[in-house]
Formats: sequence, structure tokens, C-alpha cells
Amino acid sequence: MCDCKKNDEARLREHFAATLPEGATGLEVSLGGFAMCFTGPVPYKNYSEVTATYKVPTKGTASKPSRMMERKKTVNLLGNYCMFCGEKYDKTEPAAA
Repeated sequence: MCDCKKNDEARLREHFAATLPEGATGLEVSLGGFAMCFTGPVPYKNYSEVTATYKVPTKGTASKPSRMMERKKTVNLLGNYCMFCGEKYDKTEPAAA
């Protein structure tokens, strides 16, 4: 079995880490399930939802100290290659039926 999912999650973790606000901790990234969606001249493309969770410090006051609050960020990925055979989707020609 390949470890593509694990490798992609590690790469995405690095990407999200670079965009987090200062003081954020506990970043976790999970690559969601795969689905096919119907778009343009290509009959389907691979699609995946990526969710990153992290903790950011809240602003504290004299009566209420600062604490860590969990945040979640979700983005969608739409592939340029077939997830099964690795062939690049051609945007200029309709796919043969």
C-alpha cells in the first residue's frame, strides 16, 4: 500500500503552518475522503477536502486570563491528474465517451 495520503498531509501541514497566526499551536491536518465531480470537458476529476485544526491564544484581561482556543480551516482540492491512472486531465479536448 502506498503512503501518498500521509505524504500529502505532511506537505499540507507545512503549507498551513506558514499561514497560521502568531502563537498558534497544535496544528493537525487531515486529508478527507475522495470523490468525483462532474466539470467542464472532463467527465470527472478527483476532489478532496483538507481540514487543518490549530489552537490560537485569546486576548486576556485582568479578570480573565488568556487561554488557547481551537480553530478549524477547511479548503478544497481539485486534481489535475486522474487519481487512479495518473493521466493528466486535458482541459482543451472533451473526453471520449
